[in-house]
Amino acid sequence: MYSIIRKQSHKKTAIQAVHNHNMRIVIEENVNSKKSNLNEILIGTENTRSDIMSYIKNNDIVIRNKDTVIFNEFVLTASPEFFFNNKDGSKKTKSEYNDNLKEWVKTQIEFLEKENYGKCVNAVLHLDESSPHIHALILPIVDNKLNNKSFWRGKNSYGRLQDIYNASNSKFGLKRGEEKSKTLVDHTTLKDYRELIKQDLEEEKEFYNELSKDILDIPPRKNLIGLEKKYSAEEVKEIASATFKKLNRQRRRAKFRAKKSDEKADAATSEFYKKKKETSKIEFFYNENQKQLEKTIVENSTLKTQNLELKQSQSDLELVKKFLPDELQSLVVRARELASGGDSGGTKHTAEPTPTADLTTYKRPKYK
Repeated sequence: MYSIIRKQSHKKTAIQAVHNHNMRIVIEENVNSKKSNLNEILIGTENTRSDIMSYIKNNDIVIRNKDTVIFNEFVLTASPEFFFNNKDGSKKTKSEYNDNLKEWVKTQIEFLEKENYGKCVNAVLHLDESSPHIHALILPIVDNKLNNKSFWRGKNSYGRLQDIYNASNSKFGLKRGEEKSKTLVDHTTLKDYRELIKQDLEEEKEFYNELSKDILDIPPRKNLIGLEKKYSAEEVKEIASATFKKLNRQRRRAKFRAKKSDEKADAATSEFYKKKKETSKIEFFYNENQKQLEKTIVENSTLKTQNLELKQSQSDLELVKKFLPDELQSLVVRARELASGGDSGGTKHTAEPTPTADLTTYKRPKYK
């Protein structure tokens, strides 16, 4: 059994259509109008437009333009067996059903009042369709401004909604629905979901009407004086044969439709895996580029360190270069003094004043 939540974003122009459905102003085919009196308003009033616009006006919230999303419609429900069956598979009694429903509704109201996704101004419990569910209208308000995008950033934003919702229903033992990547199924919006239901109902109705008309509607016969004329055994056999032929044609049509549906499903699955493969390649190259980037960052850091060391060495060389001429000059003077004092006669010579050393004309003395 699963916890189920659906989301549809709406602009101001959609208020009336949502109101008509939620308050049963317009009754759709999947609604049992005899049970509509069991529906219950949980939050807000019967006036959907007033609930939405009054909150916006009273809190000085600005609707920027006609394309601004002013509310999200959440549909909260669970697998049908959660409401109608016990854990052992047996049907719930009326008392068990009511107690379970009451506790579930209380939990959903608590979830909505936490305002994880904005301010809930209206919520209605529907008990006149196949499974109990709640339609909740939530204004996406952040810092007293309508900001729907802030709630749905990133490809996993809807997944986060499902996680939060499932966590709030954990005490019922309900599971989170499978992720899209595992089920290969796209999320269907409320509008599309309702259209699909209508389309399926119309197709089924058309199929069975045609079946009834072609197969089961055998016209009565009358004789010349107007009395009903019974069919002979041969005629009944012929009619039965024709009936089975028509039934087989219908069966082949149904089989053909099923085959086409399977082909579409196979094509969709093939396209999914193709895109998944392409995505895997992109992720692989992305990871490789990330590794290369990290390697480059390390190398760049090493080069920066080496560059600093080279700059320090250059600074030291500049310092040596600055003081080297003076040192060389001292060495030249010392060398001349040694050369003058080293004659064979041992005669002491007074050293002549030494001019400033010119390194460009200096010649190294030769020693025997």
